[in-house]
Amino acid sequence: LSGPTHIYNLMPMPPQPYLGKAVNHTQCTQGATATTTGDCTKEGPYGPNYTPADLVSFTDNNSNASRAIQLRSAPAAAVQSFISDVNNTSSLYLKPGQKVFVYVGYRDYQTQLDLCTDCAARKADNDPNNDNCLAAPAAYSNHRDGMAADIYIYDQSNKSYHDLTPTLKAKAASYGLINLTIDPPHFDYKP
Repeated sequence: LSGPTHIYNLMPMPPQPYLGKAVNHTQCTQGATATTTGDCTKEGPYGPNYTPADLVSFTDNNSNASRAIQLRSAPAAAVQSFISDVNNTSSLYLKPGQKVFVYVGYRDYQTQLDLCTDCAARKADNDPNNDNCLAAPAAYSNHRDGMAADIYIYDQSNKSYHDLTPTLKAKAASYGLINLTIDPPHFDYKP
């Protein structure tokens, strides 16, 4: 399987350009993406002691690895319904061998901080991947609030990852899952 290993160490990360992409959807338009490692620790609504009260876990078996995903209860229900609907009617939306799956939902503070710090450090080093690296400060990411999920298409035939098509993004919106256009796999739950 191509792609670098993600910090979750659960399965290989989808290949570039998504390494390190974690975007704060609520604050992004207000300039809350981190550009230096110091930005990663700025105070915000989802600090180190914050954990959503209604996190639920579910298993997503639609990629090459079965993993537990956590989201708040309402977005979890919406994501599961969307994925079940699409995968059960896959001939309408997907090529043979493809499934829609959740890569990540809720992130704890340390995971978001590590992601942000890695992204900011690569930007500081003029890493060629820096244009593809957007990361919210640890206390600002909607992943921290359990209201965001990264959703991909996984192609079992060649073990590759793809962004959702415009048709699937529109279908996701009917479940309250709104795509953040600057971060193609990222969906916020907004009923």
